Amino acid sequence: MNLKALRNLAKSEKAQSLYRRAKESGMIKLFKNEYNLSKIQEWFLYWLEVYNLLYKDLVENKPYISEEVIKHDIRTDAYLLLRASGDTEKQNKNKKQIDTTGNTPSILFKRK
Repeated sequence: MNLKALRNLAKSEKAQSLYRRAKESGMIKLFKNEYNLSKIQEWFLYWLEVYNLLYKDLVENKPYISEEVIKHDIRTDAYLLLRASGDTEKQNKNKKQIDTTGNTPSILFKRK
């Protein structure tokens, strides 16, 4: 099975519905085998989770995501890169900030 077919299957409404139910209940099995997953099964689970996150972003009205983005793999990949860089920027903002504008440097502490 090629990657495009695997991605299309993972973003289908049926697969996403089964995946959500399996995650919530833990009673639904996606595969007959629970252990020693094949590479195809691992990739399928990966894309199920990716598209699950994308649909969550869509429901939450996050910027730059739409049904059109999800339909096209290249646009999806671009959004994922943008999303990843946004996460990196948030991490950088959470680091301690040092004020070097004055003569004596001081550390700015964030409130909890």
